[in-house]
Amino acid sequence: MQDASGVVNSILGAPCVYKRFNGDTVKNIHIVVDKNQPIQNEYGVLAGYRVQASILKTEIPKVITGDEFTDDCNETWRINQLVKDTQAKWYVDVVKIR
Repeated sequence: MQDASGVVNSILGAPCVYKRFNGDTVKNIHIVVDKNQPIQNEYGVLAGYRVQASILKTEIPKVITGDEFTDDCNETWRINQLVKDTQAKWYVDVVKIR
């Protein structure tokens, strides 16, 4: 049985092919891409928006800057930096490259 994070990613996430910086690939993982994630400054004031993806740790145990994934719409995203590390997921800042 999946935990809540796994259910969310399987429902809201797009099926993707994850490509490691070293060339290894992992197919059919579900990644949620949020194209309007608000960024707040140190005072809690909205400073802008970023594109953020959430990836289950059970599917990708370690994310590395430079890793890429391609979603079901054939858009390719590159991991720019780790934003948040929770028990179940990686939250990463991503940049669309194709």
